[in-house]
Amino acid sequence: MKKRFPVLAVAISMAMASHVLAQTDAPTQKEKHMIEAYDTLNYIGLDKAKSETDSFKKKSKVIYDNYLLKKNIPYGLGVRETFDHFHNPKFSEADTQGFFIFIHGGYWQGEVKDSYAFVGEKLLEQNIDLILIEYDLTKENTVDGKTIPRVGMTALVNEVGRALDAVQKYLQTNAASEKPVYLAGHSAGGHLAAVWKDHPVVNKAVFPISGLFDLAPIAPTKKIGTALQLNANEIINLSPVNNIHTANAASLPLYLYYGGNEQPELKEQSQHYSARLQDCHHKVSMKEIPGVNHFEILNALFADPDSDLLRRIAK
Repeated sequence: MKKRFPVLAVAISMAMASHVLAQTDAPTQKEKHMIEAYDTLNYIGLDKAKSETDSFKKKSKVIYDNYLLKKNIPYGLGVRETFDHFHNPKFSEADTQGFFIFIHGGYWQGEVKDSYAFVGEKLLEQNIDLILIEYDLTKENTVDGKTIPRVGMTALVNEVGRALDAVQKYLQTNAASEKPVYLAGHSAGGHLAAVWKDHPVVNKAVFPISGLFDLAPIAPTKKIGTALQLNANEIINLSPVNNIHTANAASLPLYLYYGGNEQPELKEQSQHYSARLQDCHHKVSMKEIPGVNHFEILNALFADPDSDLLRRIAK
């Protein structure tokens, strides 16, 4: 009988894990401890996470309907290699007060720029244009019925660099290269914003939100890391925490944010990156936004006109 106890224990453990993985309601604190690191959707609860991302889509449609200036401006040959430009028609284009570039998240494996236009509502009211960058994913995906093959992480990162190159040329062509330009990203987009924080198109500040700055603890995870297929060199070279130079006169301030209700490992990503930036004498601010999860933080930062992020842009 004793030999059967471990089998029974394994069966019970597997059953409990299965319950967590199928979690739709917000999990209890006990269940959260059983969820794999960086499995954000199950940590929040699948139903709640879907409700929040669905609300992003609805709010973003309003922005597309009222503020879209140009859609799917190409920066490469791929279907997803595009960016969108939003402008408030109440103001002259020549009088735009700046540009806010936003890179969406999705753990480099999902999501589309069209769901994140809502972040620009308050900015557009203040005559600051919004630019949303799209990029290829590390998972095969479908766009308008067409299957888009996966790309590796190195290719994905380089794509975003080319997108910023194209935005820079676009602003120069439209006599807007001297305007203030901010760069922001959420989750995987926060990683990409940190990778490209020194791109010359950006001249004011960088805002990584709930970002991922060290790929080493993410690579071995089943839920997130498997699809990334990172090799040892990519883990080192594509982790912003490993690639911080000593600040110089051209270094821009970085403002990091994470939610009080996020997974501990996500909080630690920002905390570790902030500490490394400070070690290299960068101007950095890090704030925990209380009472919000990985998705709710976007509403807290972009819907509240008195949020820390919006106040820093209004300066």
